[in-house]
Amino acid sequence: GDMISQVTLEFGTDAVEYNFGELLPGSIRGTVHVTTTPDCEPDPNYPNLVGVTIELLNEQGSVIATTQTDADGNYAFENLRPGVYSVRQIQPLDYFDGGYHVGSGGGESAGPNRMASIFVGSGNHLVHYDFCEVPPADLSGYVFIDGAPILVTGAIPADLSALRDGQR
Repeated sequence: GDMISQVTLEFGTDAVEYNFGELLPGSIRGTVHVTTTPDCEPDPNYPNLVGVTIELLNEQGSVIATTQTDADGNYAFENLRPGVYSVRQIQPLDYFDGGYHVGSGGGESAGPNRMASIFVGSGNHLVHYDFCEVPPADLSGYVFIDGAPILVTGAIPADLSALRDGQR
């Protein structure tokens, strides 16, 4: 606790510099958004993702707090004691990992869905620890037979496309 004890003061001694240092809490904030570009920029055609689980890990890698993104896709870990943290996202269903942006306080990549070595100093409120998600794509088409089977004996013709017109 905040206590200095067992200080012996002799007559006429000035006891100085018995100071207390106080640490201010800090925070880490970010957003989970959808991207359709390789640079992890938000796509205005998609909303930010709601209900994505985000974990806060201590320097040893143990989960010490969990939250979910709010209605605007934002998350926050507040009242953090100064120290080194990691932030990990649980990959949301129906999306592919699109990477992340390490925010205003720095840090480093620690594999998919995890930013590590985030130093929160006294009173530091770090922002833009954002995760990017890629929506799935659809691909469709037809498989059809373009005419009767081509019977080949011997060498295969160099240009098979000349034997059919490719029309369905």
